[in-house]
Amino acid sequence: MALIFERVMEEHPKDLEALDSFTRLVSHGGRDYLVHFLQIRNIKGEALAYLVGIVNNPQDYGIFSHLMSDLVYVSFMFLVLIIGVLIYLNKQNVLERYSTRDHLTNVYNRHKFTELARKVLKNTPGMSSIILLDIDNFKRINDAYGHNFGDEVLKEISARILEHVRSIDMVGRWGGEEFVVLLPNTELAVATRIAERLRSALSEKAADHWPELTASLGVTTLRDYESLHQAIHEADQAMYFSKGNGRNQVTVFEEMKGEDR
Repeated sequence: MALIFERVMEEHPKDLEALDSFTRLVSHGGRDYLVHFLQIRNIKGEALAYLVGIVNNPQDYGIFSHLMSDLVYVSFMFLVLIIGVLIYLNKQNVLERYSTRDHLTNVYNRHKFTELARKVLKNTPGMSSIILLDIDNFKRINDAYGHNFGDEVLKEISARILEHVRSIDMVGRWGGEEFVVLLPNTELAVATRIAERLRSALSEKAADHWPELTASLGVTTLRDYESLHQAIHEADQAMYFSKGNGRNQVTVFEEMKGEDR
């Protein structure tokens, strides 16, 4: 078989270079052989290799041709199946993303954030913290620049938050122009420093045509997943204290109340 294949390479090099399926009659050792080259492609349609078949008796070519046709059909159906599976998996990934991520900012949506935060806290010993932040005067931005620009602001804000939190932290869009950050296994002093870092980063001007952006933030701590709802409520109170006290600042709930929980 190797010698017959070499004869094809010598006599029909252009056919091989073309990477198309073809059949050639080759004589060797006083006998005639039909050599069929079936092109194999990947899912991108790129030629990868040949499947080679040799028929000793050319009169049997009709049978061989049917077999090769069946093989081509099976290969095609297998390729269709693979493509179908890839499309299905891609759609599943898209559906999962839409069900877990906020479509605009690409951070967790409120429902998924709450679900994942409870799981993280359940398996995290010690004290954790919550930051809740709200973009200052966001309605004025929408009114002055339009809702499309407002969407761009939300995207920019979420990108800055993700850039300035740690890899262990979890970010979600809590609603409208509000974002929430869970800081697992993080004490209040560290959480407050991170909140100040976020406040400073959010106030940096993105471009000359952008208005001044600031945010008001509230910080609090929690010790277990059962207190998540209460902690977010406390962070919300602290955030609104920041707004009422002049905006563009961080308020710690425990300090605002003047006592530890």
